[in-house]
Amino acid sequence: MSDNQHHAPLSQAIVRTLTDKLYEKRKAAALEIEKQARDYVRNDNMVDLERLIKVLEQLATAPNGNTRKGGLIGLAATAIGLGNKFAIPYAQRLLEPVFACFSDADSRVRYFACEALYNIVKIVKMAALEHFEQLFDILWKLSSDPDQNVRNGSELLDRLVKEIVVSKHGFDLEALILLIRERIYSVNSSNRRFIISWLYTTLTVPEFSIGQYFPEVIDGVFKALEDPSPAVREATITVLTEMLHKLEPKEGIPPVDICSIVNVLVVQANSQTDTTRELSVQWMDQITVYYGDRILPQLSSFLLSILPHLESGEQGQIARSDQLNQRLTELLKFDSPIPVEPTVEVLLAHLRHERMETRMATLNWIRHLHSIQSNNMFRYMDRFFPILLELLSDPADDVLISNSWTYVLYGLARSLTKSVALLKMFKDDDKLIDERGIHIVRQVCLLLEPTDVFRSLALLLGTTSTTMSLSMNTKDPFPDLQFVAKMVRILNQILMTTSCFPFGSDSVARSKMIPICLLSLYLLSQNYQHALELIPRLSEIDITFELLTEVDRVVQLIESPILAYVRMDLLHPDHQKPLSALLSALLMLLPQSDAFAVLQKRLQAVPHLAVLDGMKKTGRPPPSVPSSAKIKFKELIQHFDKVTAIRLNASRFSSININRNLLSFTATTSTVGMFLCGLQICSRIRKRGSTDGTGVAPFFLTSVSCICWLGYGLLRRDQTVIFVNGVGLVFQTVYLIYYYTKTRLKSRLNRLIFLEMVISVITAMVINGDLLNENEKENLLGVVCMLLNIATIASPLVDVGQVVRTKSTESLPFMLCVANMAVCVQWLFYGFLVDDFYMKLSLFIIYPRTYKQLAVGQV
Repeated sequence: MSDNQHHAPLSQAIVRTLTDKLYEKRKAAALEIEKQARDYVRNDNMVDLERLIKVLEQLATAPNGNTRKGGLIGLAATAIGLGNKFAIPYAQRLLEPVFACFSDADSRVRYFACEALYNIVKIVKMAALEHFEQLFDILWKLSSDPDQNVRNGSELLDRLVKEIVVSKHGFDLEALILLIRERIYSVNSSNRRFIISWLYTTLTVPEFSIGQYFPEVIDGVFKALEDPSPAVREATITVLTEMLHKLEPKEGIPPVDICSIVNVLVVQANSQTDTTRELSVQWMDQITVYYGDRILPQLSSFLLSILPHLESGEQGQIARSDQLNQRLTELLKFDSPIPVEPTVEVLLAHLRHERMETRMATLNWIRHLHSIQSNNMFRYMDRFFPILLELLSDPADDVLISNSWTYVLYGLARSLTKSVALLKMFKDDDKLIDERGIHIVRQVCLLLEPTDVFRSLALLLGTTSTTMSLSMNTKDPFPDLQFVAKMVRILNQILMTTSCFPFGSDSVARSKMIPICLLSLYLLSQNYQHALELIPRLSEIDITFELLTEVDRVVQLIESPILAYVRMDLLHPDHQKPLSALLSALLMLLPQSDAFAVLQKRLQAVPHLAVLDGMKKTGRPPPSVPSSAKIKFKELIQHFDKVTAIRLNASRFSSININRNLLSFTATTSTVGMFLCGLQICSRIRKRGSTDGTGVAPFFLTSVSCICWLGYGLLRRDQTVIFVNGVGLVFQTVYLIYYYTKTRLKSRLNRLIFLEMVISVITAMVINGDLLNENEKENLLGVVCMLLNIATIASPLVDVGQVVRTKSTESLPFMLCVANMAVCVQWLFYGFLVDDFYMKLSLFIIYPRTYKQLAVGQV
């Protein structure tokens, strides 16, 4: 009786059948419950209906599995019996017990929960959407359920819920997008497929304005293209296609945040997946079609996406990238608002791209921007120019000869005369100037105005400060003459072998660094008489392999068609004598070689003077040779003599540098060895047990001397002096500490140590202070160091008296005297090599002729 009351209004027989393990019995009991619920509604017996639902809720949450299955089918039967009209008020009570069963470990319970939920939702319909968040989460989890039957049941339920959502007016789309956004990055294929299917559903409903939510989900959708399941990838492509159609701006539709979408597309355009890259470019191309010049504020992002992939990847992507690139070019106008600086950064980054097509496209963009927005691009030209010069050595001929490159570099022609970028590029890469130097300079001359190129390079190469700034060693008093010589040879060879290049006084001035180059320019300009002044000076020049190579090249040029007029001048009465003398001088410089034989035969073929008197004053110089009236030959020869002296002194300076480095090493080694002599004194102190008979003066004076010389070395930036005196200061400090532990006169030694600390502080203040300029600081410390050096060298003399009295050299070690003498001699010569006045004077020798005089040719 109690059981009947507990399950009332259900009878004990119905409850037993409803909770039976056989499905058929449970189904039969459910039919009875359905009929019973319908009768309650017909008779308006809501009290018993409430009791019925309560009993079924208890059964659906019971611990026993079969009981829960009976409760689920009973709740579904109740909903069917009530119908749509009467079930809606009880929707929550019918749904919540079913929701709880989806977390059941028993797959059969989950399956019957799907079946029950399907039947209930089918009855209550719109009322179920009040619990949409729970429904969506349940469907999300069921989509990846390990049991296939459960997944099949969830698919039916999912389709039903989608139908209800689509049919509901005013559905909360924002809530759905929030749920999708939270789950869009799932890596499970089943979950991804579920999310993609819901996105597709929202896209098929015309009333849904989903475009405004694209920035929130677009990245996750593109990520789904990387899924290993073909079905997921195909569904994702379909969704992306539909989303792209929704991007078209229309009246009455909220605007889409294109900027956020483009930022996502930039990332996806560089994906490792071909499909992802192709679709991202397709999106960007279609966005350009839809929005036109409104996308130009995002120009840098578009370029970042398409430039690396031109002519690479799948054919579809190539076509799309080219089409998008062309479309963007056409959109850009004179007054278009574009982010200039970000765009420039993108172009700079891709000028050195590994793919030739990307470099070509980047050059086209620079040309285009420079042509229509030159004012905005002008301030960035200094950043473009060095990289454009590097492209002169581009291995791809299409890049080197492209019209875009020509246009861009031509627009920067004024910058060439104000910059050493080309020279610096050659200076930094010896291999480049040797292998492609002529080709690069020739290409620059063809693209720009050759006169401007030659004049600017002549000015830069002829300026010592410029060539010194290219050198890494800024303390070198001579420019990098070897580099200058290479450049002059390159320019001279171009000038001598190309008839279209102009010739002028700038070219002559430029060639003053190389004698044979200057001589060849005399030949080119038909200034043979003035060239005779150069012949006596050829004997004063070192005959090197490079010089002979240049002479050989000149002989070959004389025999070339371009200098045919020079050979004809051997028949001209006005030119024959000086030209023959000039060629004979070259012949004397040459060893017995093929060039020697060629030139000798040419001179032997020259007839006697005045054979062709009729030619006098009738010959015309070649069109490319201007009048020599503007060339100041006397000043040119004087300058040539000065440059020759500089080259000679530079050779001597290089030799002196080698000697200085060697002497620096030996002097450093000897000085450190001298410092080690203090160990002998300390050893004697240890044997005696006291410092009696041994003065502290050598240690004190040497340590103070090291302090001052260390400061002097810092001012002079002499690494040798800094190192030696730094090491010496460490040694003398150790000796003084040891002496302090053994002496009985500690008070006196304390005063000396205090004095040493004061001297250290004063030296530091002099070095770092602003009261004196650099020269005054150097002179002050130089005088102090000189006096201390003399005192230090003479300090062992304090022990001479004891040597005389005891007739023993124990207090004045012989090794100390020898070390002092060796070190003094080496530092004396080092002082001469580095031209240090105080170092020489402290050793009682004054040499009045400094190396600075030698450097300017006063020898």
